[in-house]
Amino acid sequence: NEMVEKVMAEMKTRGKITLAEVRDLFQTSRKYAQAFLEHLDQRKITRRVGDERVPYR
Repeated sequence: NEMVEKVMAEMKTRGKITLAEVRDLFQTSRKYAQAFLEHLDQRKITRRVGDERVPYR
């Protein structure tokens, strides 16, 4: 999935990503960015650490 690849590329560069960064990356609302990140958490692609997401592994 292109969206997952974009998020993973950002995390590879920075080591983490925030909800606001995902919102801006996809030019979407906070509501949809949060739902997308929660989906990635459930699929064990990312995990939440405080207000940030990091790669699951």
